[in-house]
Amino acid sequence: MRVIRPHPNYHGYGLDHPAFAELLDEAGRRGLVVQIAVRMEDERGLHPLLKNLPATDPAPLVPLLNRPGRPKIVLLNALKNAAGGGLPRPLLEAENVWFDTAMLEGMGALGRLVDQFGARRLLFGSHAPFFVPEAAQLKIKESPLSVEDAEAIQRGNAERLLGR
Repeated sequence: MRVIRPHPNYHGYGLDHPAFAELLDEAGRRGLVVQIAVRMEDERGLHPLLKNLPATDPAPLVPLLNRPGRPKIVLLNALKNAAGGGLPRPLLEAENVWFDTAMLEGMGALGRLVDQFGARRLLFGSHAPFFVPEAAQLKIKESPLSVEDAEAIQRGNAERLLGR
């Protein structure tokens, strides 16, 4: 698998840093998928000393999306609710940006998210070992998804993302 995973908030830079645009350009040239960790853990479970570490703001990606040779981007732990977690609409609609479901919360949230944005760019995420993997499977089971959408989220979208 040809993937790189930067952790901007842990490494002390924002997605608006000029070197990050260069990283995306190089990843695109090399055919790499870029998985950006928006947050590592749910802030509610962090020790008070770590709560000052903000989630990565994905908004600076918007102007970078239309550059030539842009790689496929996966925003990890970016979705917290069925409304897209407050993400800028251009990110939610960009064809080269994907999202995992690991931190999506709420009964039927996955189904509501699919109703709003479709299942095409959603990837099954468990965030194990931080979360119990069975909880991620329950999101699929309890959401009103078609068999095709459930299959796409659990496997098909990842295969398409990786070119298989």
